Parts: sequence; C-alpha cells; structure tokens
Amino acid sequence: MIVGLTQELSAFVQYTRGFRSPPYDEVGTAFTNFTFGYTVLPNPDLGPETSDGFEVGVRGAYRPVRFRLVGFYNLYDDFIETVPVGEVDGLDAFQARNLTEVRIFGAEAEVEIALGAFWSALEGLSLLGAAAYAEGDNEETDQPLDSVAPPNGVVSLRYREPRDRWGAEVAASIVAPKHRVAGSGSSGSPFCTPGFVTADLTAYCNVGRRVTLAAGVFNVLDLYTQPGRHASASVTVRF
Repeated sequence: MIVGLTQELSAFVQYTRGFRSPPYDEVGTAFTNFTFGYTVLPNPDLGPETSDGFEVGVRGAYRPVRFRLVGFYNLYDDFIETVPVGEVDGLDAFQARNLTEVRIFGAEAEVEIALGAFWSALEGLSLLGAAAYAEGDNEETDQPLDSVAPPNGVVSLRYREPRDRWGAEVAASIVAPKHRVAGSGSSGSPFCTPGFVTADLTAYCNVGRRVTLAAGVFNVLDLYTQPGRHASASVTVRF
C-alpha cells in the first residue's frame, strides 16, 4: 500500500508471503575442494522454506534529490542455510539444512543528488549513496545467522551525457567488519572477516538505439581479501 503524503513524498507498507523450493544442487549434488580442505554434502531431506515479510518506508523525489528509506522484518520457517557439520575423511564438511525458525531485520537507504541543479556546469553529474544494515538470528539456538552480510554501503559519482549517448561512473563499496557470528565468545570462535573497500570504474556508449558498448575496471584498489583487479567489456544488441 502506497500513501502520497505530498506531491514529492510518499510512504508505503508491504506484506509478502514467500516460498522457496530447495535448490536442486543442495539436494543432490556433492562438491569437494581438496586444495582448501572442505567438502559440501548433499541433503535429499531438505525441505522448502516459507516466510512472512514486512516492509515500511518512505520515498522522496524533489528536484535535486531523490531518496528512499525502508525498514524490513522477515520471519522464516525451515530457513535453508549451509552450516558446518563436522569432518568427513579429514575434510571440513558443510551441508544445507533447514533451520526451524529464523528472524532477519534491518534497514536500507538510497539517495541520489543531481549536482547540475546547483551549478549548470555539472549538468549530467550525480552523487549517489546507498547503505544497508541487517541482523539475522536462529531463533531455535539464539545464535546469529552467519549468512547475513555485515553493514555495507556504496558511494558513487555518475555522469550521463544529456542525450544519454554515453556515461561513466566511479563507485566505492565499503563493507564493515563482521562481528555477529555463531559461536562468538567460545574458544572455537570462527574467523570474522575484516572490513574492506573496493573501487570500480565503469562506462557505456550507446551506438544508435540498438547497440550499447560497456566496459569496466573492477577492484581498482586491489586490497585485502577481495578478488584481484579485473576488467570486462560487453556489447548489447537489442532487436
């Protein structure tokens, strides 16, 4: 349900009922990585996952600024999660299991500021930001849910040529250290990943109405645990 508060501002409330079938690869496929010493076991008894999701938020669209803020609260039955299950033949073993009751809640925010509204020489330039925070808990064991990502955000500067013939963007992704993990405080606490920052450069060019060329250089900072610097290029043809 969406309610218009003013011409520029609206609020919304949403409820969703979800159903997720067990992924076929987690039901019947095994995988072993001898190099890193782990194996993933199939689980033919894996059941479907159901959920109840609640969202509430606001959207604003003023001339120089667009923004969105939303909070969510999700309850899951038989949540599908890959968990450690001990050792098999000297390898760390993992398997997808159904967790009886799981709760995930958090908030997300997005903002876009058109810089050309403040100075005409900056026409086409936009400053964008997004942030997300979530917490997840296994209600049965009262332990954190490891698959929930730590707080993270993206800040970018984007340029789009007035006729949208070409554009470019530089974006920095920021991920906070992960502190909430199952078993925290015990003598066998798992490794908690540190925070990191990556930067990406992307650009595109529309050749007529049907062809778009795109290219990017990713992880320009090349720091810590992220994959190494890499690039990509693509051609999209619309018929």
